[in-house]
Amino acid sequence: LYKLFIAMPSAGTLPWLHGIFCNMHNPCFRSPTHGESPGVVSNYNNSIGIRILDILKDGETLTSFLLEDAGLPDVVVFQLINAQVSLVLLQLTRKPSVQDLFKVLKPFVQDGRTESLGHLVSSMSDLFCGYPEGGGSRVLSFNWYEDNNYKAFLGIDSTKKSSYRYDNTTTPFCNALIQNLESNPLTKIAWSAVKPLLMGKILVAPDSPSVRQILKNANSTFEELERLRLLTKAWEEVGPQLWYFFQNSLQMNMIRVCYNLAESLSKSGLSPSYTLIKKLIFLEVWLEKGMVDFDWRDIFSVVDQALRFLSQYLECLILDKFEGYRDETQLTHQALHLLEENKFWAGVVFPDIEPIASSLPPHVKYKIRMDIDAVEKTNKIKDRYWDPGPRADPVDDLRYIWGGFAYLQDMIEHGIIKTQTNTEVPIGIYLQQMPYPCFVDDVFMITLNRSFPIFMVLAWIYSVSMTVKSIVLEKEMRLKEAMKNRGITNGVIWCTWFLDSFIVMAVSTFLLTALIMCGQVLHYSSPLLFFLFLLTFTTATIMQCFLFSTFFSKANLAAACSGVLYFTLYLPHIVCFVWQDRMTVNLKILASLLSQVAFGFGTEYLSRYEEQGLGLQWGNIRTSPLEGDEYSFLFSIKMMLFDAFLYGILSWYLDNVFPGDYGLPQPWYFPLQESYWFGSRNPKAEKTPTGLIPGVCVQNLVKIFANRPKPAVDGMNITFYEGQITAFLGHNGAGKTTTMSILTGLFPPTSGTVLIGGLDIQTHTDSIRQRLGMCPQYNILFNHLTVAEHILFYSQLKGRSRDEAEQELETMLEDMGLTHKRNEEAQNLSGGMQRKLSVAIAFVGEAKVVVLDEPTSGVDPYSRRSIWDLLLKYRSGRTIILSTHHMDEADILGDRIAIISHGKLFCSGSPVFLKNCFGSGFYLTLVRKMKNTRIVRNAVSMYLNELAEVIHHHVPEAKLIESIGQELIYLLPSKHFKQRSYASLFRELEETLDDLGLSSFGVSDTPLEEVTTKYLLVLPSVPKMFSETVPSLKHVTLLIPTSPLKPTEQTPLETNDTSQLPVGIAGDQNEGKGSRQYKGFQLVRQQIKALFIKRFHHASRSHKDFLAQIVLPASFVLLSLMLTVIIPPFGEYPALTLHPWIYGQQFTFFRNHPCNNTPTAWNTPAVHPDLSSLLLSQKWSSENPSPSCKCSTRKKLTMLPECPPGAGGLPPPQVVWFNNKGWHAMVSFLNVANNAILRANLRTGQAPEEYGITVVNHPLNLTKEQLSEITVLTTSVDALIAICVIFAMSFIPASFVLYLIQERVTKAKHLQFVSGVSPAIYWLTNFMWDIVNYAVSAGLVVVIFAGFKKKAYTSPTNLPVLVALLLLYGWAVIPMMYPASSFFSVPSTAYVALSCINLFVGINSSAITFILELFENNPTLLKFNKALKNVLIVFPHFCLGRGLIDLAINQAVSEVYARFGEEHVSNPFQWDFVGKNLAAMAVQGVAFFILNLLMQHRLFSSRWYTTKSPVIDEDEDVAEERKRIMNGGKKTDILELQELTKIYAGRHKPAVDRLCVGIRPGECFGLLGVNGAGKTTTFRMLTGDTDVTSGDAVVAGNSILTDISSVHQNMGYCPQFDALDDLLTGREHLYLYARLRGVPAEEIKRVAEWGIQKLGLPMYADQLAGTYSGGNKRKLSTAIALIGCSPLVLLDEPTTGMDPQSRRLLWDSIVSVLRDGRAVVLTSHSMEECEALCTRLAIMVKGTFKCLGTIQQLKYKFGDGYIVTLKIKAPKAGLPPDPSRAEQFIRINFPGSLQREKHYNMLQYQICSSSLAKIFRLIISNKENLHIEEYSVSQTTLDQVFVNFAKQQMEDEEIPLHPRAAGASREAKVSPALHQQAVA
Repeated sequence: LYKLFIAMPSAGTLPWLHGIFCNMHNPCFRSPTHGESPGVVSNYNNSIGIRILDILKDGETLTSFLLEDAGLPDVVVFQLINAQVSLVLLQLTRKPSVQDLFKVLKPFVQDGRTESLGHLVSSMSDLFCGYPEGGGSRVLSFNWYEDNNYKAFLGIDSTKKSSYRYDNTTTPFCNALIQNLESNPLTKIAWSAVKPLLMGKILVAPDSPSVRQILKNANSTFEELERLRLLTKAWEEVGPQLWYFFQNSLQMNMIRVCYNLAESLSKSGLSPSYTLIKKLIFLEVWLEKGMVDFDWRDIFSVVDQALRFLSQYLECLILDKFEGYRDETQLTHQALHLLEENKFWAGVVFPDIEPIASSLPPHVKYKIRMDIDAVEKTNKIKDRYWDPGPRADPVDDLRYIWGGFAYLQDMIEHGIIKTQTNTEVPIGIYLQQMPYPCFVDDVFMITLNRSFPIFMVLAWIYSVSMTVKSIVLEKEMRLKEAMKNRGITNGVIWCTWFLDSFIVMAVSTFLLTALIMCGQVLHYSSPLLFFLFLLTFTTATIMQCFLFSTFFSKANLAAACSGVLYFTLYLPHIVCFVWQDRMTVNLKILASLLSQVAFGFGTEYLSRYEEQGLGLQWGNIRTSPLEGDEYSFLFSIKMMLFDAFLYGILSWYLDNVFPGDYGLPQPWYFPLQESYWFGSRNPKAEKTPTGLIPGVCVQNLVKIFANRPKPAVDGMNITFYEGQITAFLGHNGAGKTTTMSILTGLFPPTSGTVLIGGLDIQTHTDSIRQRLGMCPQYNILFNHLTVAEHILFYSQLKGRSRDEAEQELETMLEDMGLTHKRNEEAQNLSGGMQRKLSVAIAFVGEAKVVVLDEPTSGVDPYSRRSIWDLLLKYRSGRTIILSTHHMDEADILGDRIAIISHGKLFCSGSPVFLKNCFGSGFYLTLVRKMKNTRIVRNAVSMYLNELAEVIHHHVPEAKLIESIGQELIYLLPSKHFKQRSYASLFRELEETLDDLGLSSFGVSDTPLEEVTTKYLLVLPSVPKMFSETVPSLKHVTLLIPTSPLKPTEQTPLETNDTSQLPVGIAGDQNEGKGSRQYKGFQLVRQQIKALFIKRFHHASRSHKDFLAQIVLPASFVLLSLMLTVIIPPFGEYPALTLHPWIYGQQFTFFRNHPCNNTPTAWNTPAVHPDLSSLLLSQKWSSENPSPSCKCSTRKKLTMLPECPPGAGGLPPPQVVWFNNKGWHAMVSFLNVANNAILRANLRTGQAPEEYGITVVNHPLNLTKEQLSEITVLTTSVDALIAICVIFAMSFIPASFVLYLIQERVTKAKHLQFVSGVSPAIYWLTNFMWDIVNYAVSAGLVVVIFAGFKKKAYTSPTNLPVLVALLLLYGWAVIPMMYPASSFFSVPSTAYVALSCINLFVGINSSAITFILELFENNPTLLKFNKALKNVLIVFPHFCLGRGLIDLAINQAVSEVYARFGEEHVSNPFQWDFVGKNLAAMAVQGVAFFILNLLMQHRLFSSRWYTTKSPVIDEDEDVAEERKRIMNGGKKTDILELQELTKIYAGRHKPAVDRLCVGIRPGECFGLLGVNGAGKTTTFRMLTGDTDVTSGDAVVAGNSILTDISSVHQNMGYCPQFDALDDLLTGREHLYLYARLRGVPAEEIKRVAEWGIQKLGLPMYADQLAGTYSGGNKRKLSTAIALIGCSPLVLLDEPTTGMDPQSRRLLWDSIVSVLRDGRAVVLTSHSMEECEALCTRLAIMVKGTFKCLGTIQQLKYKFGDGYIVTLKIKAPKAGLPPDPSRAEQFIRINFPGSLQREKHYNMLQYQICSSSLAKIFRLIISNKENLHIEEYSVSQTTLDQVFVNFAKQQMEDEEIPLHPRAAGASREAKVSPALHQQAVA
């Protein structure tokens, strides 16, 4: 690309003015401009000047005469009449180029006025410069980020007219002109740049005679202009006279006469001379076809107008420019004044000249002081980095020209030359910018490279958050500790995490590399190198994730913080970038300890090399594109690897010292411990003499949890022996689970310790864990692994080989009865099977110590038995510790039993010993027949009296100890045991069963349950210590607490003794509900209040989360703003001495114009002969001046062209060429040229080396900050801040989803719906709460902005917009997050995913549209961008991001205008500005909210139907009930199921199949079935939690299909899994649900208190629900269901995990509910519960009812006779129990009996015929010789009936079972008792 030349004033006034005018735009041309043609100074005989040349393309002598002498009227007149010219004229006028000239001149002639200033300029440009205004292509500045081009921002038109101040120093015409210029923003800016040159002053100091002499010589230019001005004034007089001469003078008339004569002569054949005729033609009109109409009048008119114009315009110039001052200070003071009016050109200071000196020193030094904005900065001498493309932006890169510095320098230096040499120097100087080869103008890449690091760092934010979240989630869910318990070491866990993350990230890195390389984002760099670079960063990032994860123990918090933290650590790189000029290599290394910063540095080098067209190659990674920079790309890779290592070490250390909530911490100095590295030596433990090997010794164990006053475990001592199962009993919250957690290393003990196999748990954790198996309260299973894979996995973890593991797998599956499920994924197993699998895993790998925490909780009786078998089978050689709430379980399994309470051990010993010590005798259980529950009270007491009489008649000491529901329990003391009276009592009862209204009775000796219950109640009053002799098996210790229990700690049974009373007292009918129920608006208001209180409590207690979600993002904005403040100072600009050697060694070549034929010492540089022959061999034209270079093409991209030798022709001919890549090259070389001229023209005797001129550029930095620089920096910074705000605002809305998902997953949301909240209210309240929280965040952001005085966002016009943008963003984005929450089930995952989506949409959409706007001159892209913006406006993120960026840009624009004194106000609320965004967000908020409600109402879900087969083979009772319902049922039924069916999508078998049942008030209906029979699904349909496939259910007259809200009003519900909020107390839960149910405000406290008392929660009422034990959580859930007294209560396994005592309390509550005439539907795995409570029950198998009826009916129908259970003890210590004798005894005495079960020491028979009395007598008499330890005789229990049905469900699943499984026919059951296998 070629540039025009720029004439200096010394070249002559006219060329100088021409240069100024034509170079306003610094245009570029494809071919050389004239005067650059190869080898010739000029084709125009030294006539370089006005560009009529370009029009008169053939270049004749006219040009030379016009140019040489233009401006001298007398000569012009002479030349006009001079014959020499006239000859040529005719040919000329016929040339097309002249025609063009005439066309150009035409406007000047018409009407005597031009149309406008712009038009004038355009025509002048066309005329003088040879290209129309705007011709040539303009080159944008490439270094916009360094040179701060603010023109880019001037696109917006001003809406306000500026006020013009009248200037009295000039003419009215000039005032009008200036006002016209200032009215248009663009001309105003141009004018403000030119005004100092035209109207400004040049101040000079000192004002000495010698200086004045220089100025006089320098002033020649201005003198010529002054002459011109006088000349135009003279024309005003001469012009009219000239016109008169031509028009009317005698001479001219003579010529005309001659012409006419000539014409007539020619007609007559006489022909005058040719030339004469042609001369005459010139003066008269003479036309040919097609020629422009033109005669002398037109020419006169043009000249006249031009000179008058000139006169007017010259009036506006101030030509008396120089003003002298005494010294520099005076000069700067005056400069300040002039700057205000923009009338200061420059100050010239001669520091070495005294104020009075009259002669100059030989070497003159002077400095030019100009306003900083009009001159190049002196703090840099070239761009920091080389990049392709010339520095050719007229505004930024040629300040030396347009600011007038170079012109002034030339004048002053020529003045000095004249003064020193006293000669008129003939040589003038032209400047020319060197031509630039073709280059790739890749705006996109340069824009991209600035933001490359930030986008690359953002790209990994999702991976980082997910990795940290997953690692922390593993800790939080205790999976990590569980794996450690199974023998995995920490190192292995970290390694697998690393490999896992690395593989995933490596794949994404590969894809990213492919995308960037194939998408041609990077053109030159080596893809492999780039891939390795990203991979290194990935490695460092993963290690950083590990480091982050050690700081968190909650996944939600980790998800909230890690992303922000990760991105925050990138921000220092931005600071480093801004301070790059001042960063030392050591500071860079320090900063690189953050891997993000090291990565940023690396990408910086990548971008630089890429921009230079080299790209990163293996060759240049060790070097830097910056001179003197020791850091390099390779170094950044090394730093990242070092960082990865450093983070790894830190993670290892912190993970050991702070393992989080679970796990044992190491001391801080652990790396110094020998035992850590080499393992500990096993201490020698002495064997105990008893012959029993202690497996686990607990010594003085204490555990106190933070923020809880009482110790969870309080000084416990106990020993568990090998080969025994020790049952661990105690009430809920007694400390069982805590003790077990300490045993397994989940919690560290506060004090005391545990020895396992003689090793201390605190120091030898790893070796202990190899021999430890555990099954915690909850299943630790991997959802997607199959049963077989689980067992193999854990077996190999314990160090088994693959083959051993396979072998173990087979035996395990066989023993567990899970063979048929081996390939089923864990998540698809039923609860019971999952439990079985968890238990199996505990035994895998020959664990020596197995800890089982409630292994059978939530397991149906059928599965429970198979778990028992497993335990008994694996007991030998192991220490098994088992906690349970099932007393029969403890009784059957426990060799020893330990009872603990309140963290202390109360007693331990064998079951028999405990029973003997504390047992009271026999229990007689009587079950009454079902009658209507509302029996008259006195009838009940009569009936009880009658019964008591019968019993007391036989056994006077008998006591009624309990009456719950249908069950009465009498205690027959064993003290005065009379066998006969007992037998007679039984006989009488058998005979008079019906008369007494009993349905059945049974007898058993003291059950264990009674011992524990009694123990826990009566403890303080036990008189003495019990202890047996040590050697026996039954070793018992009993510990009594030293202080009696305080009254507050009394159990509720003592304070509220209803359960001990006989039935009939209905005490609390109205306690559980309000006197009335709120309805309508009152209810809605109370519900909203309740939900708000709930959110408030939750938020105030999870303050960490609150801070992370609300405050952290705002503080991120604060931090990023603080970093923007750390911008390096814009310091004073130093004085810079201008000479070429600041750029290192230079080659300077000159050539002068040969026209003056002066001898010269300068010569052209030598040219290589080959090259000159090449150049001479071909004809080069101006279009093709030299061999051409190959430029970049689409196929082959090259940043700079590949050039053959000789390209560009011979070395350039002009005087001073400069390469503008050196900022100061132009003036430096100008100075060199002038020095040369000075020395060349010295007189003889003046030594050339002594003479010289030195020039200094010393910018004035006075009035304004360098606004240009600051404005643009702040703009780019403001845009960056916009990104930071979008970043912060992406996290806040995502955090609101956390709570919602948690509520949905725990079913708390559903429970609230069931309690009467409508979806609309629920979502509205949440929205209100969220928007308030959001407003807090947004407010913080605004306050932070205001604090930093960010004008772009907080100026009075912009602040309302910022607030509106932020608030409306919240309004729109929060409801947008709600529907998204339904796609996630792990809150922390949702948080990460949603915040990353927000981030992605927000930043990318804003950035893309912003970058596309940079392509101003590509209409298709701009059109696309416009369309894109209209599409993206549906995203609130885009509306916010674009709005912020637009605000920043608008601010920048107005700042630039302000700099030129123009007020630029545009209202940001305009529709096209931010208004559109605000409106869009307002609409989005409503739209998303409605969408969310539609989703809540499941409008988008599809229904599944399958064809139904008719019901076949149904039990008669079930069929009868179906018939009753189908015929309309009863009006009184509270609940009716009508053919209720559920088929899950994608399954063919229904989960619930056409159930029909009606439930009356006061009825307790039991729903039994094995896990997975469909009980919970039924409940979910009833509560509206899942869609009904077909059928219907009616609750209190309302259908669940059409009127679910009314159904909810009438229903209390206790779900299977506790739907509690961990951060609310029990009391707050009850308050919440009481409010939701519409209990009047004043009664809420009483109602809640009722719930607390009713379920025995007073001790825990004010503790957080999250701290409750499993049993206490169930109590609270049940309390919630009972509160508000709904007519129907659904209880799904309410007593799972409750201790016996709490269970009784709950039963009591349910009975009182029934008494109130409410109905209860109950599912349970505890059969005694059903026996005690249920009036009717149904057993469900595979979604259908297999039987239905009262308990008695079922027992009669499906059970038979009596069940005898015997527990056999060992004949001698150390021998196993031998049940064979007892078996034989039963076979002989009770022929036809059926052996139901046989365990290790337990036999169970079904005996059909005999009477209870006979059985009792036989067993009592043979108890000793059969070694019977315990026995019980009862009618067939419900357990039995249930197990029969359960077997049926299992049989259908093809389980190999023994043949005696109960079938449909009675006969099949009574088979001989020969097959004695254990139950599967």
